[in-house]
Amino acid sequence: MAGASNEHVGSEISYWYIFLAIVVAPIAETYFLQKLPIEFLEKKIKSVAVVILISAALFGILHLKSSFVVIQAFVAGIILAMAYIVHRKNHGAKRAFWAVAIIHSLANITVFITRML
Repeated sequence: MAGASNEHVGSEISYWYIFLAIVVAPIAETYFLQKLPIEFLEKKIKSVAVVILISAALFGILHLKSSFVVIQAFVAGIILAMAYIVHRKNHGAKRAFWAVAIIHSLANITVFITRML
């Protein structure tokens, strides 16, 4: 999840940066790191667990700021991939995409709030 780095938090925080982290990044990352890889890999790999782990690894690698952040993002990637697969099964791909993007956005909002405290 696109966490805010400390240099962007506080009185100097850019509204553009907030918009990117809370709106753009969750939508783009959900599309490129959950939807596309999961739907592609499910056609090639029978194991849902392996598909989830690959999607989560991509998510973790994208957040290569420190080893801690990569691990944190990998765990978040597992949760987001699982949410996408379960929600898609119950409600279809379009609703699954938006549900995961919203979850991701809420997580990023939480990061901003906790770092500003």
